Amino acid sequence: MEKTHRPIPWLSGGLAALVGLLFIALTVPNYAPHPIPFGRILAIAFVPALSIFTLGRRWIVFDWLAWIFLSVLLASVFL
Repeated sequence: MEKTHRPIPWLSGGLAALVGLLFIALTVPNYAPHPIPFGRILAIAFVPALSIFTLGRRWIVFDWLAWIFLSVLLASVFL
């Protein structure tokens, strides 16, 4: 008996990647000459999108957690 898999959440993952790009665009000009903080910012911005694409397909809780994390990131930029 085959399990039915949910489709890959392209819309949610794509929007999360765009939010990650927005976060990078707002924070990278401050850290551009330093490679270590730049790499950390990239990881922080794109790990939620990656978790939505991979884990959000199977468990919806990872989709919600990634969006909560991204909203906290954007709130930290604007506040």
